[in-house]
Amino acid sequence: MARVKVTCPECGDVEITSRAVTIVINEKFSQFSYRCPSCKITQLQLASEQTIQILVEVGVPVHQLSPPREKLEGLPLDSALDDDALIDFHFGLKRSDFWEELLKA
Repeated sequence: MARVKVTCPECGDVEITSRAVTIVINEKFSQFSYRCPSCKITQLQLASEQTIQILVEVGVPVHQLSPPREKLEGLPLDSALDDDALIDFHFGLKRSDFWEELLKA
């Protein structure tokens, strides 16, 4: 198992195993996360393509995030939630069949 040197914002340079790192990639950016062995805080850092390539080479798993379903369907992502929709959602949560209906949509 490879050891990876990372820079924790709280503790400075620390070494962790490649198993302790996770890479997350989406269409806009790449980042990696790890839990600092010194301060025990989970850190999330943006990463260059070169950094991601090195981490992958030492066995760090990659999680590819897909775009939200709304984006794939061409629905507007920036439309505001109006009062009526919020009230419907609030009362819908109280119905026992709410989640089943929502998943069917």
